[in-house]
Formats: sequence, structure tokens, C-alpha cells
Amino acid sequence: MYDERIHSEINHYGIKKSIEIEPVRLRDVIENFKSEKPQNVILTGTAGDGKTYQCRRVWEYFNRNPERWNLGEKIVGIKLPTSPVSLAYCARE
Repeated sequence: MYDERIHSEINHYGIKKSIEIEPVRLRDVIENFKSEKPQNVILTGTAGDGKTYQCRRVWEYFNRNPERWNLGEKIVGIKLPTSPVSLAYCARE
């Protein structure tokens, strides 16, 4: 099941707590974006590999606004706290 669909199902069925397994490199990606000179990160993989899940987790770490993520916008961006760089996620269909 895809990350985009899972969250609508959690809300629809009133599931209180979902089981989540943290991706192995998620902390590394977050630390990168916390630095003063963050590097670009490109996630690749086939459908269902967890690319959107990892992007959502980074978004939640820096933005703390899951409601905006759930609006389903094609492009979302946030200002990083220690850098003049903005972080953007572009959804592709």
C-alpha cells in the first residue's frame, strides 16, 4: 500500500496508532537538511519503495504540519532552520 493512500485509510477507519518502521537513512537525511550547507538528496526507486514516506517524514520533522501535507498539493516547500535554502517536494504521477 502506498503512503498517500495509507493516511487516508487511517483517517477513514479511525485507526489510533499505526506501526511505522524508520527508514535506515532517514536520520542521515534529516541531519543533512539541518546543516548550514545541506546537500541535494534524490530518492529513486520503484512504486512502493517508500520515497513518499521518507519525504513525508522529513516534512513532518521540519514543518510539524501534517494537515498541509495531507492537502495533496503537487509541490510543497518549507524553509530550513539553519540555511537560506528551502526544501521542496514535488509529487509526480
